Amino acid sequence: RDSPHPHMPTAPLGWSCFLLVVVGGLALPVQRLHSNISGDSIGEPAGSWQFVRRHDELPSFFGFSTQGVANDADNLYFSGKNFLRKTNMDLKTLLVNHNPLANISTDGYNHIGDVDFDEKSGHLFAPVEEPSYSRPAIVVYDTETLAFTGVYHVLPQKHCPWVAVDVESRLAWSSEFDNVTQVFSYAADNEFSPNSSVGLQFPPGMHTQGLMAVQGGVVRNGTLFLSTDVNFNVDPTGKPADVFAVDLETGNVTEAWQAEIKKAEMEGITIDSRNRLLITCNELVVDFVYEYARVQN
Repeated sequence: RDSPHPHMPTAPLGWSCFLLVVVGGLALPVQRLHSNISGDSIGEPAGSWQFVRRHDELPSFFGFSTQGVANDADNLYFSGKNFLRKTNMDLKTLLVNHNPLANISTDGYNHIGDVDFDEKSGHLFAPVEEPSYSRPAIVVYDTETLAFTGVYHVLPQKHCPWVAVDVESRLAWSSEFDNVTQVFSYAADNEFSPNSSVGLQFPPGMHTQGLMAVQGGVVRNGTLFLSTDVNFNVDPTGKPADVFAVDLETGNVTEAWQAEIKKAEMEGITIDSRNRLLITCNELVVDFVYEYARVQN
């Protein structure tokens, strides 16, 4: 998020990154990351993760304000506070919209969060907020041009830091930013009319105030993955936790893994058509990509 979290330590601005986790492929003998989820499907990643390589980008890659990431079968979409970029799967830029909120700025909207691609409509859904945090909306963009389609849907939330579309159920999910104890669903095919909410069920003694600083989300195979700022969510031993998996039927929450991003604010999240998991981050002076591969136990 662009504005500092009320509990966030102050740090220099400008360094952005995104973490690239590969769910399949060659595993190199380097740093491993912890994972508590078992299974073999993309919705249930297993084993630990190994660092493969780092990809550097200029700070302008996210319009100097790192936010979210999404994908279709062939392309990636990145969002900044008021910025959209479309690339191919190798991060080569295809298209940029330097002012995607121009047509709705008069309504006060000034902050894009973690975006998602809707496979059925072919549109990009962008959650947006305004300074009073009283009427966030989902703004719809044309993925061929990154232009505003003229459609947006106001949601009955205060914050809307992310949106994630479930292809099978046709529900779009979101949440508040702090003290997150439930996630909300909306009918993606019916003007984002409210559908239902799912209460989050945490392990005993964990996250009694809900998840804090929830920044991004993506749904695969009935599992919602949430990216959060590592500074604010810890397990009972005091160990940081940052990526969580939510079973959308039961609401059960599991710490999916620790991305172990140091001195960074984690932002958006997606799983692309190459079975890679990408997480965008804020840091100091350059944009970069961490790439990880899954290691089977």
